[in-house]
Amino acid sequence: MSRHERPTSIATRNTDACAPDIRVDLPRLLHAAPWRMVASRGLATGGQELCRHRESPRHAHVRHGEPDPLLSGHPMAIYPIRTFGDPVLRMEMKRVDDIDDTIVTLVEDMIETMYDAPGVGLAANQIGITKHIAVFDAQDELGPRVMINPEVVETSGEWQYEEGCLSVPGRFWEIVRPAFARVSALDLDGNEVEYAGDGLLGRVLQHEVDHLHGRLLLDRLDKPVRKKALKEIRDEALGLATSE
Repeated sequence: MSRHERPTSIATRNTDACAPDIRVDLPRLLHAAPWRMVASRGLATGGQELCRHRESPRHAHVRHGEPDPLLSGHPMAIYPIRTFGDPVLRMEMKRVDDIDDTIVTLVEDMIETMYDAPGVGLAANQIGITKHIAVFDAQDELGPRVMINPEVVETSGEWQYEEGCLSVPGRFWEIVRPAFARVSALDLDGNEVEYAGDGLLGRVLQHEVDHLHGRLLLDRLDKPVRKKALKEIRDEALGLATSE
C-alpha cells in the first residue's frame, strides 16, 4: 500500500508487541514517489532481473532510533515492484509451511523494498514471490511488522478513505472498507500473532491481505469508477492519456 497524505488519529492494538492500546496522531504522509525499477536477488521471481544491494542500518531503527529486530544487518536487496497487468498480482499466494532462513531474508528484503518505494505495506506477490507473506508499517511508532499466512478474522464499521497502491502507482481512489480489522498471522518465530486496529492500521491490514488473495484495490471500486480507472490506466500505458 502506498504512502498517502491523510493526517488522522487512530487507536491501534498489537497483541504481539507487548504494547498497550495507544492513540497516536499520524504524521503527514507523502504521496508515493515514482517507484524505481531496481533489481532483485535470491528467490526466483519468474523473470530475469539484476540486483541492487544496500547495507542494512545495523545501528539505528528507521522509526525509533533503536535496533530493529527484523533487520539483521545483511546486505539487503531492493526488489522491483510488480505493477497492474502482471499476472502474479492475480494469483492466490501459497501458504508458508517452514519459516527458514530464506523466509527471514525475504522478509528483511521486503521491508527494505517497502521503505524504498516508499509505502506503508507490501505483499510478497508485489515483488513476484508467491508466498503468503506481507509486511507493513502503519506509521504508529511500532516500526515494521510481518504477517505470515495472515487472515482477516474480524471486521466492523465502515470507512471511506482515499487509498493508493504501489502496484498502481500514482493513483488514488475513495474506497469503502470496514473501519476496523483484526488479522491473525504468524511471526518469524512461527508464533501466532494478532494485529488489530482502525484508521490506517485497519486499512493497511485489509489491503495487504487482499493482495495475498489476488485482489487489487481496483476490485473494491464501484463498476462505473472501475471501468473509468481501467480505461485511464490502459490509455496511459498506450501513451494515449491526455491532460484534462
